[in-house]
Amino acid sequence: MTDQIVLPRLIGTREAAIKLVDSSELPENLHERPVFLQSRALATSTISFADELVKQLKKRRAGSVVLFAANSEFWKQISDAAARQGDLTVRAGSPSDLYV
Repeated sequence: MTDQIVLPRLIGTREAAIKLVDSSELPENLHERPVFLQSRALATSTISFADELVKQLKKRRAGSVVLFAANSEFWKQISDAAARQGDLTVRAGSPSDLYV
């Protein structure tokens, strides 16, 4: 997995989403590749964070979001944000994704 973001324990603001994406090693143009979100440590998130994260990933032309170890709340937040903004699919990560 090359295009990934490891989410911290607590995330809550639009500014945090921008900072997280900007500080990641994601290229400016992902050319429709998936972005892997490692959310094992995540305990609390907000809808505004999810909305901004999806917006930032779309801005970098991500093809999809692949969630690893997402709790049901974060899964819903990201899925809903992607549905509202369109053109970004969300799916659960699988063991085969670890070797992409």
